[in-house]
Amino acid sequence: MSRPEFVEQVLSLYLTAEGTAGRISRSDRKLVENWYEEGVTVEEIETAFVLTMARRRFRDPALPPLDPIRSLHYFVPVLGEVRAKSVPVDYVSYLRHKLARIRDGI
Repeated sequence: MSRPEFVEQVLSLYLTAEGTAGRISRSDRKLVENWYEEGVTVEEIETAFVLTMARRRFRDPALPPLDPIRSLHYFVPVLGEVRAKSVPVDYVSYLRHKLARIRDGI
């Protein structure tokens, strides 16, 4: 995948992710370009998004609501977890399924 394709795909995933502010800054674009240079895959980034969305969605409902995510930098620590291979693939599949059911109202 070329750099422009990678950047476009990741930014599109970010813009459509639940809980994001729907804006992209120059620093977000630069971060994605750095990820490309570092060999981060779209799959790793998407997994970080899933983990982050699940953590936000399934947190204690008694806690105050979270503000929207305003930057891709929010995902950096979770991407580090994903890249360290500390997240089981089956668990991510389970979270995807659970989030999809909520999104679809099931």
